[in-house]
Amino acid sequence: MEQLALFTVETPAPSVSFAPFRLIAGGEVLHVGPVERIGKHDWCYLIYHDEIWDRPTGLYAWRRPSEFPPGDDDWRRDQDWPTYDRNHYSHGCPLSLRVLWQREAAARLAFGVDDGSIGT
Repeated sequence: MEQLALFTVETPAPSVSFAPFRLIAGGEVLHVGPVERIGKHDWCYLIYHDEIWDRPTGLYAWRRPSEFPPGDDDWRRDQDWPTYDRNHYSHGCPLSLRVLWQREAAARLAFGVDDGSIGT
């Protein structure tokens, strides 16, 4: 728990609210990383407490930017990406998501999503 407290003190608040992500997460949202424009879409990495598995887990979320202010229902799970394929090493999502994965390594470690050795 001390590690989590250190993480929240050292990391600035996310640039987006947790509210939009409650709709797509399978549990309580614990962390939302800053939004990154990759190609023509906004992406971010979020960590939530999976109610089915009873553990923290992470996923990528994406949305299409529009000329209108985004709404809470604009965010979608990575599984909704048009070329999503769970059998592909990148799950069919943009390879540029590696930037988000690397940036969120400390958050994944702090929330117990992984031990920090995966995909670095």
